[in-house]
Amino acid sequence: MRASWVPVSGVNIGDAASVGRDAMGDWKHLRWRVPGRQESGSDLVEFALILPVFAMMFFGIVQYALLFGAYITIRNASTAGARQAIISTNSLQIQAVAQAAVGPLLNPGSLTVTPISTNMNGRPGTIVNVSYPFKLIIPYIVPGRDANSNTRTITATTVIQ
Repeated sequence: MRASWVPVSGVNIGDAASVGRDAMGDWKHLRWRVPGRQESGSDLVEFALILPVFAMMFFGIVQYALLFGAYITIRNASTAGARQAIISTNSLQIQAVAQAAVGPLLNPGSLTVTPISTNMNGRPGTIVNVSYPFKLIIPYIVPGRDANSNTRTITATTVIQ
């Protein structure tokens, strides 16, 4: 087994003009390589160091996407409840419409709907508050989670007059 100097990027050694030079004509760094010796262990170590970082980034993006989708759903439920409040001031009907609006994405049983009748500038109005405890996959990525639990409460308010 004979050791030799080889370019790092594996330039064709048969080409005398390109040995040790890159495309810009600068000298490349050369390293001592023994033919037949593998360096796959360093690739495995690098992969093991980078994998947790990429996994946290990936699951963080997924977590925020799910949180955003839940927020849009809660916002829609609040709007649907407010539309029902225009037709009828019955609190049970407003709650039923808002719970039906969260559909297959969220659990309607965990939804809290609070319609409040109020007087705004001399006119009757209704405020519809909707809240939902959203379960987090990775709780320490998302700020603002509830203390001692893996949930974040999502709220939406719609005011009609």
